[in-house]
Amino acid sequence: MVKSYRSLAAHRLSAVIHFVPGSNLLYMNNAKVACTNVKWSLIDAFAPEAGAVVDNIGWVHRRAETPFAKGPGLAQALKDGNFTVFSMVRHPRRRFISAYFNKVHRPRSPTGIHILESVGLNPERRHKPKAVLRGLLRLQRQDINPHVAPQVVNLFWGSVRYAKVFRLEALKRTGEALVFDDFRLPMADKSRHSTQHKVDLSLFDDEDYEMIDHLYRDDYEAFGYDRDPQTPVSDEVEGRVFEPFLLDLLTHKAPLDVIKSHFGIGPIAMLRQRLNGPPRPLTYLEVGAMIDVLFPNGRLAQLPPRLRDVVTQSAMESEENAERLRQSLAELEARPREKVGG
Repeated sequence: MVKSYRSLAAHRLSAVIHFVPGSNLLYMNNAKVACTNVKWSLIDAFAPEAGAVVDNIGWVHRRAETPFAKGPGLAQALKDGNFTVFSMVRHPRRRFISAYFNKVHRPRSPTGIHILESVGLNPERRHKPKAVLRGLLRLQRQDINPHVAPQVVNLFWGSVRYAKVFRLEALKRTGEALVFDDFRLPMADKSRHSTQHKVDLSLFDDEDYEMIDHLYRDDYEAFGYDRDPQTPVSDEVEGRVFEPFLLDLLTHKAPLDVIKSHFGIGPIAMLRQRLNGPPRPLTYLEVGAMIDVLFPNGRLAQLPPRLRDVVTQSAMESEENAERLRQSLAELEARPREKVGG
């Protein structure tokens, strides 16, 4: 059976956007990096009356139970709104270890079950880190569950304009508060949700750490972490040049126009490209999102030849997106037979 994507880029982007209507502070959720504390902090600061209703720690992650903005317009709000956008990152090794013991070692939640099933492991059994990591390394990074996905994927790194990206390690040294230019956000303390007491590092060996480092190689480069978690780091992450392509693609009513404009297809786009030079190469996240946008309703099969050629060429620049494109085409080809068989 051909795989259907569960984590299309637009859905994933909407899932990480968190802001209380009326405030100008927008948090991009990064799972397993104090996300429970950050969400509670935003509720305490901007919707304290809701705190008594959202009285269960776990419920803070259920958007319907919280005062966070809801609905299909979250990506557009991120693009158009006058927000101070922030998030938080963590050393990749420490983050995976936390996720492993919290979600995977003894899977008692739907998240842990989903992670194990996604890598072909039986959720009724206990699995060593090596088995989980080998499975994750076989997946496309863009579709890994956010609790164990690379942080560059969770944060849509390079495609969102961040005002601040804090380090969890530095936060612990600065009094559990997030400090912005003109605002200080006191951090809520939900430490009983911590997995620290569950950690048994004897389960990890050098090969496990090598696999962690490979899975999160982009996190090391993007956020300036050393392989050694004890290496000192600065309080905040240096920003990256913002590229609007992905946000434009996911919010535009005619996403094909965004793609054509980028690649210089059409008279106006061709003229603009002659003036501005050739298009920049897209990141693997942008290419993956482009394939996801073209995938529904057979759009990929209906593209003009030149546009289909440049999409295919972009996909082939990374093994992950080449496979993504192959699977998309295979599912499109299978659809007529499914209809006939039905």
